[in-house]
Order: sequence, then C-alpha cells, then structure tokens
Amino acid sequence: MASETSPYRLFTGERNLQTTNPTRFWALDLLRGIAILLMTASHPIQFTQSNPHPWLGFIDTLAGTVCFTIFLFITAAAGYLSYIAGP
Repeated sequence: MASETSPYRLFTGERNLQTTNPTRFWALDLLRGIAILLMTASHPIQFTQSNPHPWLGFIDTLAGTVCFTIFLFITAAAGYLSYIAGP
C-alpha cells in the first residue's frame, strides 16, 4: 500500500480502499469517459450531415482526432499495466 504522501495514491484511488478496487486507475477511467463524450458529439455530425457547416466539420474533426488519440493511449496504458502485473 502506498503512503499518504505518495503521488501513486491519487492515481490509483487508494484513499477509498473500503469501497473500491485499490488497483483501479481512475485517471484512465476519466480519460475513457471524456473519449466517449467526444465520440457521442462527433458521430451524430458524421451520420446526419452530408455537407456540414464549417464549424461542425471542425468540431467533428477535432473530436474524432482527440477521441482516437485518447483511446489509443488508454489501450497502450492498459497493455503496459497488464504486462508489468505479470501472469
């Protein structure tokens, strides 16, 4: 268990050991939630607008790019954490 002053403590959510999983990385969950929100903002524009307004096109491109990058980062982080955890 990490000490009270450890930065790892905030990253893993160890302050709620009685009610939550101490090995869960809440930062990754937060990023995943942001990516899902961006995806729900981006996809309706793609599916409903054949020639969107320039601002909608910009929002669609930005949200899609950021969403993909976040999901890519989360996948890499999860793979690395799984690897270092061992069998």
